[in-house]
Amino acid sequence: REEAPLLSRVRPATRRRLPPRRFSVSAPPRRRLCCITAGGRSLQNKFHRGSTSHTPLRKRDARARAAMGDQPSKAELEREALAQVDTWEEFVILGVCTSVALAVLWVLFRVESAPKLTLDYCLNYKQPDGETVLFAGSWNPPHEGHMDILRALVGRHGKVVAWVGENRAKKYTATAAQRAALVRAVVDADPKLRGKVEVVLAEPRTYWSSDFVWRTMYKRGIDIMYRGIRSWDRDWPAETFNHVMNLAGPKLFGPLQRSPYTRYVLAGEDRCDLSSTKIRALVADGQSLAGLVPRAIQADVRDLYASKGDKAA
Repeated sequence: REEAPLLSRVRPATRRRLPPRRFSVSAPPRRRLCCITAGGRSLQNKFHRGSTSHTPLRKRDARARAAMGDQPSKAELEREALAQVDTWEEFVILGVCTSVALAVLWVLFRVESAPKLTLDYCLNYKQPDGETVLFAGSWNPPHEGHMDILRALVGRHGKVVAWVGENRAKKYTATAAQRAALVRAVVDADPKLRGKVEVVLAEPRTYWSSDFVWRTMYKRGIDIMYRGIRSWDRDWPAETFNHVMNLAGPKLFGPLQRSPYTRYVLAGEDRCDLSSTKIRALVADGQSLAGLVPRAIQADVRDLYASKGDKAA
């Protein structure tokens, strides 16, 4: 007599029952119905009875493995369970990735949509809107380009806060207090700026940096900050970095404070090459500052920046 096949000689007691399937939203409707009803295993067998689906093949494979003594490992069982059910770790990772993507898109939108205005555009306003804005800079030293922007902002808004910042990682010939005194001297000597511009000195917070500009804006209730640039092609790397820091700083270190709106003012055509670095170089070479630095502080600028080696930007 021919020997019976291996599967027909397997005793029912040796048949290993697979673990019950857990409910999963991603499962097919038929399997979902079987898993959420009582006795879902037997009901699933009834659904697949007489069909050519994969379930009889899976049963046959399980019986063959049980007859050969090949039991599935614990890792295989866990992998099969995780494939059917979403875990809380997956939801956490999905939430974190979504939040980071939305934050990056928000920062890119704010940086890209920052207005870049000209002096003529700011001077076209006949009546100021009465809003207080902030003009941030290092003022190292102040020059006519700074004063042109201050006059334009006063004509548009009426009240401007001139913020004098300091980076402890750089070396300044003049201290922040001395630079702030230069700005006050120019403001007091100019009738268009007198009484309309307030000079604020950044308070030191750490050994490497002064107070953040957005903290001063938050304390004073200011929402708009202006930055003066010679040209966007020349100044965009540093200005973009500062803009991102001013957007992320209030959210991370505020914490969750509102981020200021940054606007840029392009220098006039006759001021595109004027910068504080150029003024320091002219002082070091003993050249004239006429037309580049306000007359009220020319002597003070020469006294403060007469020494060479000032590398601050």
